[in-house]
Amino acid sequence: MPNEIARNPANENKWQRKAWVAVLLSLLMPGLGQMYNGQLRRGLAFYLLASLAGIFLFVAAGKSLSLVLLASALLVLFSIQLTAAIDAGRTARRIGGDFRPARYNRPLVYLGAYLILGLLVGQFSAHYIRENIVQAYKIPAASMEPGILVGDHILVDKAAATFTRGDIVVFEFPEDVHKKNPRDFVKRIVGLPGDEIEVRDKRLFIDGQPAVEPYIAHLEPDTIPAAIAPRDFYGPVTVPEGMYFVMGDNRDRSYDSRFWGFVTAEKVHGRVVQVYWSWDHKNTEVRWDRIGRKIL
Repeated sequence: MPNEIARNPANENKWQRKAWVAVLLSLLMPGLGQMYNGQLRRGLAFYLLASLAGIFLFVAAGKSLSLVLLASALLVLFSIQLTAAIDAGRTARRIGGDFRPARYNRPLVYLGAYLILGLLVGQFSAHYIRENIVQAYKIPAASMEPGILVGDHILVDKAAATFTRGDIVVFEFPEDVHKKNPRDFVKRIVGLPGDEIEVRDKRLFIDGQPAVEPYIAHLEPDTIPAAIAPRDFYGPVTVPEGMYFVMGDNRDRSYDSRFWGFVTAEKVHGRVVQVYWSWDHKNTEVRWDRIGRKIL
């Protein structure tokens, strides 16, 4: 009887490619399902495609930030991941038990690839996008009403390099400069470097001229003397170089530069551009009409 290598059914079952495993791995990270199927180069191509497409799309969206562009970027990334999952599932079904494993076809290798490329690189990319392109914030206070409401979730353009009078910005609260976790405030820039700022009987004056502010609200009928508080009478003061003077649109209920001074330019995180979600806590309902609204 000729010598034959005995086939081990248990070993064949161990290395059989299963479509659901390939799809699951692809959903965890594009390319991981192809790696499971022994297609290392194909898997690397899917991974690089998803990574480069994500960076390009978010950078492009950051140059002209809007909810539509960001949603489009996420849709493209999802499409790439879905394509990778379908491809991996079909390949695994075709291979079945006719598979010769490579050295990297081990659960620990899949786990290592996911931890290093999926989690670490993914976290780095997310951190880069959050720090340099766009970040989401939730509004907890009413100081910017009626333009921005409590419960609004806003997108902030962090790629903005310069700011002008009228921009609504997010910045690190100056009084928290020595705190480990400083708070972020949202206010409107009303004074640029060199501007002379004065508030007379609730009205803002810039370089001696009354400011045109169609977006502000005064909800308190009383007037507070300057000797008691700077809310209704303030200045005049000149905004120093490299700083901004900011105020809330809800002028009578805003804790802003009238009380604690100027904001250093380097502490400004970015410009508020759009509402991407809004929840009315009082009525426990979604404010559908505010989703996608641009902030002016």
